[in-house]
Amino acid sequence: MLINMRSFLFAFAIACSTLTAKVSAEPKITLQRNKACNLFPAGSPVVFDAVVTGLPTGTGEAIATTTDFFGQTKSIVIPVSSNAGEATNLKIDLGTPEPGYYDLKVSLTLHDAAGKEVKADATTYVNRIKNPGNVKVVGTDPFSFGVVHLVDRTAADALQSGSRFGLKMFSIGSPGVWWRKDITYNVPTFVDATAKLGLQWTRYQFNQGTSAEPGVMATIDLVTKYPMNVVLKIEGFPEACYDVDRYGTVDAWKAKHKNKSWARCSVPKKEPYQAWLKGEIAKIPVEQNIFEIGNEVWDEMSAEEFAEWAQMVREVVKEVRPNAKIGADPGGRGAFASTFLEHDGMKGMDIIYCHPYCFTPLPEHRVRPLLRNLRDMVRERTGKSLDIYVTEYGWPTAPEDSRKHSVSEALQAERTARQSIMMYAEDVKALIPHWLADREYDITDRENWFGFFRLSGQPKPVLIAHANCARMIDGSRFVGDLWLGPGIGAMLFERGGTHTLALWTLETPKDVAIDVAVPEVTVVDLMGGEKKIKTADGKLTCKLDGSVIYLVGVNPSLAARVIPPDRELNSDLWTERTPSFSMHHAESMQIDGKLDEWGQDAPVDLAGAAELGKAQGILRWDDRFIYVAMKAPSASGVFKVGLSAMPSRQQDTPSRYDRVLSIQPDGANSSKLTIEGSTNTGKPVEVKKDSDPSGLKWAVQPAGDGWVGELAIPVSFLKGFTEPKVGSRITCRLSYLKDKKSLSNSDEMPRKWPYLVFEK
Repeated sequence: MLINMRSFLFAFAIACSTLTAKVSAEPKITLQRNKACNLFPAGSPVVFDAVVTGLPTGTGEAIATTTDFFGQTKSIVIPVSSNAGEATNLKIDLGTPEPGYYDLKVSLTLHDAAGKEVKADATTYVNRIKNPGNVKVVGTDPFSFGVVHLVDRTAADALQSGSRFGLKMFSIGSPGVWWRKDITYNVPTFVDATAKLGLQWTRYQFNQGTSAEPGVMATIDLVTKYPMNVVLKIEGFPEACYDVDRYGTVDAWKAKHKNKSWARCSVPKKEPYQAWLKGEIAKIPVEQNIFEIGNEVWDEMSAEEFAEWAQMVREVVKEVRPNAKIGADPGGRGAFASTFLEHDGMKGMDIIYCHPYCFTPLPEHRVRPLLRNLRDMVRERTGKSLDIYVTEYGWPTAPEDSRKHSVSEALQAERTARQSIMMYAEDVKALIPHWLADREYDITDRENWFGFFRLSGQPKPVLIAHANCARMIDGSRFVGDLWLGPGIGAMLFERGGTHTLALWTLETPKDVAIDVAVPEVTVVDLMGGEKKIKTADGKLTCKLDGSVIYLVGVNPSLAARVIPPDRELNSDLWTERTPSFSMHHAESMQIDGKLDEWGQDAPVDLAGAAELGKAQGILRWDDRFIYVAMKAPSASGVFKVGLSAMPSRQQDTPSRYDRVLSIQPDGANSSKLTIEGSTNTGKPVEVKKDSDPSGLKWAVQPAGDGWVGELAIPVSFLKGFTEPKVGSRITCRLSYLKDKKSLSNSDEMPRKWPYLVFEK
């Protein structure tokens, strides 16, 4: 009996302890996501449900606080009454917020029957599994929503209206989101939300089959059930098409290429591959007729192999779909693009595909020159001016990115909108950033954090900014660039007779005065918030930074002041160059390594490592040549001359319009001349004296402890150079290198090279 009583008392104590634990469990507020990815139509109520667990019996209040993209906050108070052991339901009615992006936080304060205070905060809890690599993970997600303008149109309607904006598809295959047990990535919900935002271009595998996983969508479902225009990526093939004679057995391939797929990185056997490809393309509805060959293949196969495969694909697509448009990404790494083009990789193509990521430098410094140079390069080879489609771009937001490419969510939004605007101005036919959502698994890996939606089905600021950018300019005609001073982007668009001016700075705040020549304009911010503003006699002062604003309804007369899209870009807009210098006209020049005829021309001093001594350069010109005299301080070392006839096309590294020549002594009274490689020409090429078809001339002579040299550069050697004349302006960098130290007259970046002015 005593034993039984002890057992009873022990069991009773355990029960009481369990009950106490349940009653005193830490309070938890769980916000319920809106089924439409937390996107609410502008002008409609925004209401969320929340469930609170772990509360004792008591009364109190919850405070719901919204913070918009620009840091403005609003709060509402909600009375709370709870019963111990029961869930408490809250209705969070936020009214009708203005269009924009918002974070929502909910906190709760309750007093129980004894007057004790109990607090709770809303957190979207994330359940993640530690992987064997002990990857760092984030413990919580923000809770965000957007108030947006929605559209209701078919894919054909979008094309008809000139729509170009989209968002690249993201899938998660089996076994689903195993590292996020609290969520299901239901891709149809995301695709539907994207289409309703007017982002009706996407890119997807051309033959993705059906799957039991909700995070995977069949290609046929995407193109038939949703109002999407799809760039269909052709990649991969069955093993029956693998070329054993060329590459050895599949097992041998796997042993040799451990990290590469034979189905994506080898050229298939032509006949079986083309037969298979015809059958796969036949399954796709005829209205979907845009095709992309491969994906960034420069890390997967040689340029020669890519050209061969690309032509296999083109032949089939054009046979099965004569009206289809097809293309490839020539690549931009060294000589890959040149070799691909030399082997007719772009023969018969309609589209140039491009992925202009701008982790560094900023998009203003890269995107527009890159696209123009790319189009020129392909046109020179094919004789055709092809359309450009961009099927990847964007920024990651990994919290602890090991590669240092990630940015804040705010910068992701700002830079994406600016890049989209600039690419639209360059007549890019589809703007498809990378990508719908992302894995959000490893916070140190940028590849996990490119998403526009959170994996939990909520918008990031970039989604709202990109959709609003589409609303403001999609279907517009780009009129041109307005000059408001260095470092100020001002791009004019017209749609349906209404002119809209997009404005921003290079992430530096500035107050800018603008004459819009109308009594009132509508100012739309990055996130879609609008307000009408009266002008002062047509003039308006705007506070600008890296966050684009749109002035809707400016006077059409601004069009008379812009640089139109068929003119060269203003090379002074985004970069401050080293101060200009000049060169005089030459009467008679002998290229013999003697500087007697150079007279009193002012030399250009090169600054840098003082221990190298003094190096100088002198320049002259005539109708046929640009002449350079150089003085080197030691018997060895390399003197470099960089020239560009197209300042508006210069970037951070030398590209197709930048020419860099290196001269260095090579024995007594002898020297070696090298044409430096660029992003388009690849490896440096040594010039053979007196036999080079470009007409370069040079000579060197010893001089004291160093040497002097002369170089004659034919005007025709400079790409894009017209007839030289007084007042002409190119850019020039002179430098001297020895023992990894250097002297120069400017920054190494071509976009910072100083102007060289032609004088009498």
